[in-house]
Amino acid sequence: MMTTALKAFLCILGGALLGFSYPPFETGMFAAAGFVPLLILLSVADTWGSVFRISYSTFFIFNLITLYWPGGFVHGKDPYLMISGGLLLLAHPLFMTVPMLVWHSVRRSLGQFKSVPLFPLIWVAFEYVHTSTQLSFPWLTLGNTQTYDLAAIQVASVTGVYGISFWLASLNVLLYLLFAFTAARPRGSVGS
Repeated sequence: MMTTALKAFLCILGGALLGFSYPPFETGMFAAAGFVPLLILLSVADTWGSVFRISYSTFFIFNLITLYWPGGFVHGKDPYLMISGGLLLLAHPLFMTVPMLVWHSVRRSLGQFKSVPLFPLIWVAFEYVHTSTQLSFPWLTLGNTQTYDLAAIQVASVTGVYGISFWLASLNVLLYLLFAFTAARPRGSVGS
């Protein structure tokens, strides 16, 4: 059973890893592990409400780091701009919880380890749909984290930004599975 402090730490860690992976920070590879704390938390979440709270908290921190500037909180001090920026910070994490709720539904029907490999597909499908609607918001597409990595973004000429997003989400899944199998390994079985 996870303590409340550990859950809060993992939410903050996941949100910070994702948030600091976007420009202007040159730490894009944080995105390769940004979903791992969230996947760990969601692996023990059993209700829709807990999945929503965990996801929203993580994505709120992520959005707070990446989207502080549209509200003019740092410059300008325009009250209307600050209100719209505040609403953006509150509303956008709601959209990002949708793929987590979809994944939770898949996890409930297929089981934890059969559903984890489907996470990259669900996330990239969400990004594609989210950027194709009237509420389009392509700034926070996961593939955009690799802006400073010229070798990684060369793949975008073939796969587009969604290929990079899929690659990063797949790395998150691999790291999560490595963690899960290591954590599930019985203590004292070093040589087995």
